[in-house]
Amino acid sequence: LRFAARYRPGRSRALLGGDFYDVVRTPDGTVHAMIGDVCGHGPDEAALGVELRIAWRALTLAGLCGDQLLSTLQQVLEHERPDDEIFATLCTVDIAPDG
Repeated sequence: LRFAARYRPGRSRALLGGDFYDVVRTPDGTVHAMIGDVCGHGPDEAALGVELRIAWRALTLAGLCGDQLLSTLQQVLEHERPDDEIFATLCTVDIAPDG
């Protein structure tokens, strides 16, 4: 399995945004992929996207999955966001070694 990524901002001249993604393989051979977006554009949203990406990777490597992983990421989001109006969307997929 190979992973290649290319990022193209939706707005012209956009330098910072809340988009984030990551892929990691766990010791059992499962490939976990994630793509997400923090609402808004700018340095605060970009920083929060980085925090959520790193948290997702750490939690995945620690063995969390499904509802447990997502509820823990929700806690990270609620703790780190500067305003209660800030939200993020996230999509994950897990691909087992046997397909």
